[in-house]
Amino acid sequence: MGGGGQQQGSSAPGGARFDSAPPPIRIERPTGALTPRPEPDHMADTDSRIDPEVVGPQKVGGRYLCGYWKRAYTVTDIRYIQDWRGTSITCLWEDGHTTTHSTPWDSQRDTVLFQATVDPEVTK
Repeated sequence: MGGGGQQQGSSAPGGARFDSAPPPIRIERPTGALTPRPEPDHMADTDSRIDPEVVGPQKVGGRYLCGYWKRAYTVTDIRYIQDWRGTSITCLWEDGHTTTHSTPWDSQRDTVLFQATVDPEVTK
């Protein structure tokens, strides 16, 4: 009958008790040397690595209208990067910012505003 002693701590739903701090988490670090990730290969020796379906009619120095963003840009670089990006196109947009992407040319939405006379080259 009587009140007995009071319990210390608190309970969570399901009966879990929080009487003290949880034990520290132990992190195991790998032993031995780690292999560094290789840097992307920006120096391809031929244009054959550039995917023509990604580039479409775009050439370095050309000006184009992006059908998705409805904004004009100038292509400043087309290169092959030997990783998940593959063919990459660097654009200078009307507002002055630069982006690099691998989005394929969309002949239904994208437009040539000015065609450069230079063929796309893989840069070094």
